[in-house]
Amino acid sequence: MTLPKSAPAASMPRRILANSWPITLGLFLAFGSTSTAVAQTNAALDRTLANQAELLRRVKPVPKQGQIDITIVDERQLIPEDEAEDITFVLRTLSVDGARTVPQEQLTSVWEDKLNTTISLAELYRIAKEIEAIYRQKGYFSDVIVPNQNFDSGNIVIKLYETGLDEITIESDIPNIDTRLAPYLDRLLDLAPLPVAEVERILLLMSDLGGLTIEGTATRPDAPGKGGTLHLRITRTPMAAQLGLDNFGSREIGRAELTATLDLNDQLGLFETTTIAGVTIPNAPKELRLVQLSQDYPLGTNGLHAGYTVAYVGSKPGGALETLNVNAQTVSGTLFVRYPFIRRISHSLFGTAELNFENGDLRVAGNHVGRDRIRWATAGLSYDQELERGFINIQGTLNIGLSNLGYTTSSDPLSARIGVPDHYRFTQLNALLQHALWDGGALTLQGKLQYAPDPLPPTLRLDLGGSQFGRGFDNGTAQGDSGVAVSLELNQTFSTKLPHITDTSAFTFVDYGYVRNHDVGVDYRTQALGSAGVGVRARINKNIQGQVYVSTPWKEDHDFSETGTRVMFRIAASF
Repeated sequence: MTLPKSAPAASMPRRILANSWPITLGLFLAFGSTSTAVAQTNAALDRTLANQAELLRRVKPVPKQGQIDITIVDERQLIPEDEAEDITFVLRTLSVDGARTVPQEQLTSVWEDKLNTTISLAELYRIAKEIEAIYRQKGYFSDVIVPNQNFDSGNIVIKLYETGLDEITIESDIPNIDTRLAPYLDRLLDLAPLPVAEVERILLLMSDLGGLTIEGTATRPDAPGKGGTLHLRITRTPMAAQLGLDNFGSREIGRAELTATLDLNDQLGLFETTTIAGVTIPNAPKELRLVQLSQDYPLGTNGLHAGYTVAYVGSKPGGALETLNVNAQTVSGTLFVRYPFIRRISHSLFGTAELNFENGDLRVAGNHVGRDRIRWATAGLSYDQELERGFINIQGTLNIGLSNLGYTTSSDPLSARIGVPDHYRFTQLNALLQHALWDGGALTLQGKLQYAPDPLPPTLRLDLGGSQFGRGFDNGTAQGDSGVAVSLELNQTFSTKLPHITDTSAFTFVDYGYVRNHDVGVDYRTQALGSAGVGVRARINKNIQGQVYVSTPWKEDHDFSETGTRVMFRIAASF
């Protein structure tokens, strides 16, 4: 929480009087503090707890969403196009032999305006390709050929084969990978005709498995009636690590934060992914300690995944809180299931269900002054779509509080916020748009909307400040039950012509956020923040990437943050 520096004792916020009285009383008795000092101390406590919540969100792993690269090779022997142009005839009739999935009458539009006109054999080949295109539009692969016949008669027959795959070959160093992927491969071999959507789905579901990368070459039949072949090159990344350093911390726990993540793929032979993450302050480790473990397991071969995340974060802040011997600890966890309702190369729709818990404890000078045990369930959808010149992702969640599984009510005298109902509700909508503007120029637009008809536990409120929305402010500078936040960034690549330095770009950004609280256990009802800045990004030796930017606030309803223009950086190395 935060107060204007000049706030008199009579105007102390409701939250300090109602919820933080053990801290406030101890400060007055032990140190004879003024109301200004109390407000600043409570603001520092709020920043510390908000920083913990932001770190937990930042290091939570993003589910792997694989990609595939498939090349189609045509080995059919056709008359060369220049020779085919010289062979002409009057097209009197045309029939497609073998078309069953798509009715004949839906194909006639391709050639009906050419009946009783002179066409070339090359044009007949183009008609065959258009018939294949109609099949693809209907969602199926097909093999359309123009067999050798008496073209002079003008009565033309085109052969269409609704064939599948005759053979799938695998090129890989992974032991027994063909046996382990057999359920997926058998489904591909059983498809005839080949539905485009189902082929893409099966291949993408394989690429979603822990650590796998798949490239393929599909070869069309070289003879009428035969099936095609699919050659897959499958590699695995058993382990990946990243080490990062930034100055996104707070004044109380130190600006510099060191983050390490380790991904272990398929170590148990279940195509699972295990992620271990840690965060600390390199020059003062006792001020911040975060450890997180996450595992993601595929269940069956239809795309269903399940897993969990558990994390511990503890803070013993310095700065204005060092003399108070503050100890803040949070243990959190999530159980989840995830299923792809749509899985295509160009677009996908994932559904997720989660059960979440969070246990938070706050001690000052050894005294237990804060305790929260919150439980909530989440149901969400995530949709992504490739655009002609970009990408869009939209995520929505519905959340409801649970009054069991060890939950403590807000009537607990140590609760961080009195008055939160047992079954609080809130919904979130997140959107990301990346769009190319010109050669090397692109924009990134991000937005977040949260609506809560009920007061929420503090760690579930919408935060403004930090590396996503409000980059000119510290984490948790403003919090609200409901609110909206947007960020617009323009990026332009350029070349430095320096050795070992690639992917250089300059960017500028502006962001804005507004939050509103229910009048329950808070020290402000509304707050708005805005910041802007400029910076550069670059990659060194392919495995090191970094950014540095200058940010400055341009909007703040109340003078809470004491934040001015500052230089922020982040550097990360991948191994």
